[in-house]
Amino acid sequence: EHYLCAAEMGYPSAQDRVATFLFRGTAEGVKKDVAKSWHYNALAAKGGCVSSRCVLGAYEYEGGNDGLAYKHWRMAASAGDDRSLRWIERQFEEGVVTKNEYDVALLDHRKARDEMQSEERDKFFAGEHGDDIALMAIQLLWRYGGMAVWRYGGMGVCKK
Repeated sequence: EHYLCAAEMGYPSAQDRVATFLFRGTAEGVKKDVAKSWHYNALAAKGGCVSSRCVLGAYEYEGGNDGLAYKHWRMAASAGDDRSLRWIERQFEEGVVTKNEYDVALLDHRKARDEMQSEERDKFFAGEHGDDIALMAIQLLWRYGGMAVWRYGGMGVCKK
């Protein structure tokens, strides 16, 4: 319920989480709904969520839209997403994308990963922090009367 509130406020991390709950039907009181899941993944991807961008590629791939799948995965891989790069590699092995397209995606992915590397970042993620700082904040602030969320400096609160 709180993730849905944050998703409707436009927070990509929450939209991605809601999409996952809807796709799996695993959260308490949430029934599986692939169409709604796709909707929230699309919103999250537009908001910059690379994980949702990768999932949209998978939706398109399953629907037979190889070209559109490649475009989604290419955007996500260019942002450093490993899963998307593996999907592109699979498409290359299947003969769907050319060697040049695969090479370009590989170089863009490597460039993004290199730009993300820093000693401070490595130390932070080597701890017990996970990879979604915004959701960590939601979990920490949950107990103080609502769910606080932020996106690029903006803050919103969903009341309990």
